[in-house]
Amino acid sequence: MSRGTDFSTTNIQIAGVDEPEVLKSDGDYLYYYNQRVQKVFVLSSPLNRTTKIIDMSTPRIVAVIALPSTFSNVQLFVRPNQLVLLAQRRSDRGQQGLIDTSSKTEIITYDMSDKSTPKLTKFADLDGRYQDARLVGNTLYVVSQVGINRWWYGQTYGTMEKVEVNAEDLLPKVIDIAYTTLHSMKRPIRIMYQYNVPHVMKQCMYFQAKNL
Repeated sequence: MSRGTDFSTTNIQIAGVDEPEVLKSDGDYLYYYNQRVQKVFVLSSPLNRTTKIIDMSTPRIVAVIALPSTFSNVQLFVRPNQLVLLAQRRSDRGQQGLIDTSSKTEIITYDMSDKSTPKLTKFADLDGRYQDARLVGNTLYVVSQVGINRWWYGQTYGTMEKVEVNAEDLLPKVIDIAYTTLHSMKRPIRIMYQYNVPHVMKQCMYFQAKNL
């Protein structure tokens, strides 16, 4: 809980570093992801911030955001007039090659100026299975993981000793789309890549940063 506020957006471990959750609050509204129905619910808060009284009869559903059935591990960040969803997406078009691209990490941003009408403003598609994220100011740091397809290079090269790896193949691919009246696109900032030779490693971790 920050000084001067009467609510906490999440249970953070480090001051100024926000963490994703399935339930968030901005003090006036609750944002909740229900995995069973795969929907995000926006509800009015039961807390009367004037009287400091919680009345459980007052919450009502303000908006509902339905997510695709291919999404899992959905988590939320809430910023002033903005809702950010992170999710892992299963892809049926996983590339058959060195890098397993059957899982993607999705970052979806909504304009919440009108809580009853969320507006999709940004969508980013990152390589790898979503692992975790942190939000510091306007910068979102995301960790994703991809697997090294040992079967592919074993079949292709016969033995591991003959494997030749192009480092470019290991760098994450990003699709980043943003709505803007200037018809321009904001590109993510790639801050660090970690990889080794594939016959020593089974997984590859991607660390990326994106300005919201």
